[in-house]
Amino acid sequence: MEDYITEIPYISNYYCDLNPAHLSFIAALNGFRPPDVLKNFSYCELGCGCGKTTNIVAAAYPYSDCTGIDINKEHIRIARSESVGLKNIKFLDVSFREALPQNLPRFDFITAHGIWSWVGDSARTDILKFVRKFLKPNGILYLSYDAMPGWSQLAPFHKIIFAYANDKKGSITEKASAALTYLQFLNGNKSAFFERNPEAKIFLQTLERSDARYVIHELFNKHLRPEYFCDVASDMKKAGLTFVGNSEHFQNCRMMTPEPFRKLLDTASDKISAETHRSIIMNDRFRRDIYMKCKPSAVPQNKKIADYLGNLMFGAKKPLSDLNLEVQTGGYTLSLRPDIYLKIFEMLSEDQLTVREINQKLGRSEKEIGETVENTVNCMLSDQFNIFLRKRRNVEHCESFVFTSEYNLNQIVNWDGQYSKYVFPASEVTGNAFPVTKKSALLLSAMYKFGISSDKVIDSAYEFIVDDIKKGRNIFGFSPDQDIRYLIRFDRNEIRKHLLNELQMFGIICGKS
Repeated sequence: MEDYITEIPYISNYYCDLNPAHLSFIAALNGFRPPDVLKNFSYCELGCGCGKTTNIVAAAYPYSDCTGIDINKEHIRIARSESVGLKNIKFLDVSFREALPQNLPRFDFITAHGIWSWVGDSARTDILKFVRKFLKPNGILYLSYDAMPGWSQLAPFHKIIFAYANDKKGSITEKASAALTYLQFLNGNKSAFFERNPEAKIFLQTLERSDARYVIHELFNKHLRPEYFCDVASDMKKAGLTFVGNSEHFQNCRMMTPEPFRKLLDTASDKISAETHRSIIMNDRFRRDIYMKCKPSAVPQNKKIADYLGNLMFGAKKPLSDLNLEVQTGGYTLSLRPDIYLKIFEMLSEDQLTVREINQKLGRSEKEIGETVENTVNCMLSDQFNIFLRKRRNVEHCESFVFTSEYNLNQIVNWDGQYSKYVFPASEVTGNAFPVTKKSALLLSAMYKFGISSDKVIDSAYEFIVDDIKKGRNIFGFSPDQDIRYLIRFDRNEIRKHLLNELQMFGIICGKS
């Protein structure tokens, strides 16, 4: 893949927007019948990086068939090293063009996060060829990219950095550091670019707080090219794809567009025109779009949405006492009526239910399913609720535990070797990742080895932390005057009260008899 940076690995992270259950939910919400994620399906991530998301999909859906493709051999090495225990995944260290003749299955899901804006025309053509060849009919494509018009004030960063660092000697990391210093010099001395461009000042602050690998991969690729939604949609149409919606749930809801602009959207001749208007109105800077290999859908009817949601269940992330009827989402305040939503909140804090089960418990008829669909969609908008593939597990008091999969065991026990900020065990209950801090993973690993209440947990964690400080790393940021043993014991007790219960509920661990 010409001119794409491969000298250093990119940041390893889990991207929940790429999750099959989430993609299916958004497709159903927009009136399209998605692949059934409760049965065997095939999944491919193009430009999978270090493979974190692809590995988690394979672990959370053990009946799926997953493939990760990336040109960076170090990415693929890391991805394979973290896939211990998974039998349903393979990684290919090839370019998109080299992937075309590979003996691959046809996929229900193809995802490409952070690729489209950073590669040239040749690689984009190869992506479209790959999708045209390997995406099944009615399959879903997820595509994210830097977008216009939101990037219009930031586009000069790419050229400024490229021009400044191009003739500098040293590694790509040293060039990035020098370029960042140059930008800080321009800003500190009130250059016209920064003084007349407030968004540039904010973006520079973001770069200053970011990992160097993000700065390099975001701005040092030769082909960085933000695009308008309508131009990307035109390219996707050439591959036989139909625009479905935005992976960010709130972006699909008309009420999230400011009131003065809603009538403008109503004048649009089709969904592409409406979304083009909306993207400009909202000044999109980064987009997460979903396409399907199918014909355009009619305006979605709520009964059809209920059918397409099928057996996907919904449940609360928090206890009933922590749920809020007024929430901020996408810069919009969502106020939910207590007479309706308190009942639904109570149901979903106690159990995980399909839309039709919610409808039945509310005492509504099948003719009223549309209102229940709308209620459920609004609950999900508040970001206080999860999609569930199956019921939460029962929580039992225990003094020792085992992991329910070899993959999750490996993630926790080998937490210090994880190429990411967090450790991400996978939940077959939600089909999603469950992020755990590395400090919690250190203690969980010791609890698994010695037993939950054993003092050896404290000793083991203390010895690691002291040795880590001696090596000059101090990854947990302890200061010399802190009582480390006391803090470790406090964290262990907090894990016993909360985290162990959650890990049981989401099927990541179970009590050992």
